[in-house]
Amino acid sequence: MYDYLNDDYGKICLTWAKQCKTDVGFGAILVKNGKIIGQGRNRHSTIEDRKILPYVDYASHAEQSAIIDALNNGHDVIGGQIYVLGLCLHGKNKGNLTTRTEHIFICSKCPHSFIKYNISVNIPHVDGWYTINPDESLKIGKKLSNKGYWKDFCSIWKLALDKIAIMC
Repeated sequence: MYDYLNDDYGKICLTWAKQCKTDVGFGAILVKNGKIIGQGRNRHSTIEDRKILPYVDYASHAEQSAIIDALNNGHDVIGGQIYVLGLCLHGKNKGNLTTRTEHIFICSKCPHSFIKYNISVNIPHVDGWYTINPDESLKIGKKLSNKGYWKDFCSIWKLALDKIAIMC
């Protein structure tokens, strides 16, 4: 399994994820031309956030927060790449990362911002960062969002680990 705890981008994402007040915290960075231009975490949104990005409601996802941070600091975000990583903050699997065995992005809100700015998203796969283009993130996100994936994540993660252990 890829070591996100010692990955430069993974470490920054986790620093942000640890600041969340939810069961599963997410942190994200926006990278363009090898430089980090935006950072963020899941948080309550502001009126200004909702004016800047589509599909921001009462909450700003980590990916949206990273884009907003970059835009607020005058960066050109078009063609950038988001790296997002989450952490189980509560419960029996506290400390587990949101590493996936599938190539999926579970959100129907963030991809609208990805498409607007042509931003690819890098998700934490067991083999390393996996890049999903903006259109594909929307297609997958619409299909899988609101199906309870993150609500059940802590127990799903254990099943994924067991599956990987059997394969090794």
